[in-house]
Amino acid sequence: MNADCASQLKADVGRYDEIKQRALGAGMSIRFIGSVFIVLLATVITNGRVSDRANSKFLEDRLLRTAIIQALDVPGVDLKYVSRRFDLNGDGRAEVLVWVSTTELGGTSGYPLLVFARTRNGYRLLWNFDQAWTPLIVLHSSRYGWHDLVFQMGGGGDAMHYVVVRHNRESYSANFQSIKASRVRGHWLIGKNWNMSVVGPIPVQ
Repeated sequence: MNADCASQLKADVGRYDEIKQRALGAGMSIRFIGSVFIVLLATVITNGRVSDRANSKFLEDRLLRTAIIQALDVPGVDLKYVSRRFDLNGDGRAEVLVWVSTTELGGTSGYPLLVFARTRNGYRLLWNFDQAWTPLIVLHSSRYGWHDLVFQMGGGGDAMHYVVVRHNRESYSANFQSIKASRVRGHWLIGKNWNMSVVGPIPVQ
């Protein structure tokens, strides 16, 4: 329970004592008064938990945003990105996959795709590629214990096509292989998030 919730609970307990005395004077039973207090207590605790979850999410977002800015070396940019969590290597800890659609960081050839691991103090970059298009799919297949990844490449004069990225024991490899859409089977983490224009693909902002 956070400090605000504890303070609120203390105040409500004090208010309960005052209400109890008035209620007893009005002929209400101790049992009825106690049930009212239980409802009050449950409400305060629930609100405290909601507040804790909101604070935790805010901290995670801030840590991830900081990691993206550091990885791409883009301080001061109005960062726009989509992130999803998935345990890529089966160790019980989810990695974070991020597609950054900030206008200044890409073009018709694609935008940065990054993979992070959660650490004690933040996020550590595992792999990144600067010209990727969604959708981003984690395949059922794996290599060296890491799930294969699929996304689209193209634009800049090239036709859009799917590529598969496999692990090489140390990291995901930059040696992409084309794969037919009909062979893509897995978890769709990030859906298609761009539209085709007269000049090529552009992200949906």
